Amino acid sequence: MEGQYNIKDLEKISGIQAHTIRIWEKRYGILKPERSENNFRHYDDDDLRYFLKLSFLNKNGIKISKLAAMSADEINELVLDYQKPLSDSEVQIDALVMAMTSFNEDKIEDIMNHLVLHMGLDEAMINVISPFLSRIGVLWSTGSISPVQEHFVANLIRQKIMAATDSISSNSTLPEEKTFILFTFPGDLHDIGLLFTNYLIRLNGYKSIYLGVSVPIEELKVIRQNINAKYIFTQSISHKPLKVLTQGVSEIRKIFTDSEILLGGNFEKDYEKQLDKKTTVFRDFESFRTFIRELSK
Repeated sequence: MEGQYNIKDLEKISGIQAHTIRIWEKRYGILKPERSENNFRHYDDDDLRYFLKLSFLNKNGIKISKLAAMSADEINELVLDYQKPLSDSEVQIDALVMAMTSFNEDKIEDIMNHLVLHMGLDEAMINVISPFLSRIGVLWSTGSISPVQEHFVANLIRQKIMAATDSISSNSTLPEEKTFILFTFPGDLHDIGLLFTNYLIRLNGYKSIYLGVSVPIEELKVIRQNINAKYIFTQSISHKPLKVLTQGVSEIRKIFTDSEILLGGNFEKDYEKQLDKKTTVFRDFESFRTFIRELSK
């Protein structure tokens, strides 16, 4: 993506306002972007990576005037020093964004290992990784980052969740009343939220049957012929029309007439009023974690 970033992209990715970036350029000469025929600024990958380091350090209290006087090596060394504690969620998110833009797998692994070691996977997901994914989702949707960068970091997070889930002892002998079936709606291909939900279910001592993404609702009849699970968890984060979602939930209810349907996604306020009393909406990981913890008491 050489030379493909404009000043608004830098603003979205770094969180530093475009007005401030212009002042820093003029006053301290921190960046020297190319100019288009219309005099618009254009930044390349090196510019972006360097500016992310400056914004990261500035958010940690170092004045831009001091940073502007430092060499590239001094900046890199300072970034490493400030990344070691990683005590603040925003700092951790900024560090992940920096590592993602440069495809630095080792750094992402270091950050995630640190988070899991000191916070546990559930706290790390809720407080850092989920907000990070939300940020890169916005960046991807506005064209500020490449889909390749989003896929790269999502795959690393996916591997971490799956490894943690595999480390939990199997609960395959549990009865149907302690069984969850998990899947996403047809057309929903994002699985990180579903994988993390599956992890929380197993962590709290319940059995899960993980069907994966974009499952045709009609196919659930095959599952129902063999298992009448008490809990059916599905999610939709692809901004489907509510009418389509409600119809989908209704079709699931016809198959699992007595089960509790658990619906994950960023739904509008009071959407629950359109659903039956045995369907519960979860808008974030924290609310589902509270639910499963209460269930396991």
